[in-house]
Amino acid sequence: MIVAPAAERNKEPILNVIRQQLSPGAPALALELASGSGQHSVHFAQALPNVLWQPSELEPRALESISAYIAATRVENVKQPLNIDCSQSWETWGGLKPSSFDLIVNINMIHITEIKCTEVRVLFICVNSFCSIYVIPKEQS
Repeated sequence: MIVAPAAERNKEPILNVIRQQLSPGAPALALELASGSGQHSVHFAQALPNVLWQPSELEPRALESISAYIAATRVENVKQPLNIDCSQSWETWGGLKPSSFDLIVNINMIHITEIKCTEVRVLFICVNSFCSIYVIPKEQS
């Protein structure tokens, strides 16, 4: 399993933002794009048992890590990861259908953006067709 120190530091502040977007206890289906190590998906699943998480990743090593986290924690509300290339059109994303997720979370792609985009940590959360941008203070990321 990959252990990403940044994921350990920021998982709780991000979870707090996600909680603000969901109705407590209501069932939901969430897609995490570019899940990285899998630490976030498993942490969120443990904290939000009413949400079914669909992690995704492009890198084979990260896909293996996500599966290892799922197995090690025995969470039942995390699906096996999909191999998704976010640079490609959504139609190529493992048969996912439009409007099939209540929540779409993207955390781990910020490191590939231009340097001006990484001066603050930004979390994009999409609920249905409405997207919000949250700035997480640097000391929490």
